[in-house]
Amino acid sequence: MHLIFLNVCPNLMAWWTGMFKNIDTTQDQFRISIDNWKRIGQRIIELMELIPGLFIRQLPDILTLGHTYLAEGWSFWLLHLAPYVLDGILPVEYYDHLMDLVALTQRAMSYDLTEEEVLTTFQDKCTGWVTDYERLYYQYKEEWTSACTATVHVIIHLLTDLWNCGPAWAHWAFVMEREVQWCKSQIRDSRKEPFAHLVHKELHCEQIRTIMLRFDLENELDI
Repeated sequence: MHLIFLNVCPNLMAWWTGMFKNIDTTQDQFRISIDNWKRIGQRIIELMELIPGLFIRQLPDILTLGHTYLAEGWSFWLLHLAPYVLDGILPVEYYDHLMDLVALTQRAMSYDLTEEEVLTTFQDKCTGWVTDYERLYYQYKEEWTSACTATVHVIIHLLTDLWNCGPAWAHWAFVMEREVQWCKSQIRDSRKEPFAHLVHKELHCEQIRTIMLRFDLENELDI
């Protein structure tokens, strides 16, 4: 969750917008123009109108408000939006590299990932993706050494995490992220005594849930 959705995805976005660690990428072919970003934003708006809110909350313009994306937003962007909206905009070699990341992420999250696959093909795919990243983005330029971030390198060791902890769905932190966001939303009006305010909010919610269960009022008191 944190490795790919909150680190690798924002870093790739920074490369495509020319804002990665103050590296001048004006002449690089993977740089996406402002006009194309406007088209991407319009495509996303059109797509989000067709996607039920049950699947994902409304995502804002990724160019101007990408910094507000949580792991859930980056996950939906990488797995469902980027393959569509970046097709024909990113150069073929860079688009294929992105799709390799999509495939890696999908397999790491899959319910049918096997031990044999983790020990054989998965390691080669992870190493190949990092090698291609260095060739396409770092480009072996000494002045671009900062492009070789630790979070990109760690993808090589993704196999170890999967072997020790199981598929990503078994140990990711989406539930905790949602709980933290809820806690933050409950203390915005009480900065003087945030913890006491949070405790009272939680107490009131539990009281309402108890009433719902006791008197069968799930529909009437939907919270």
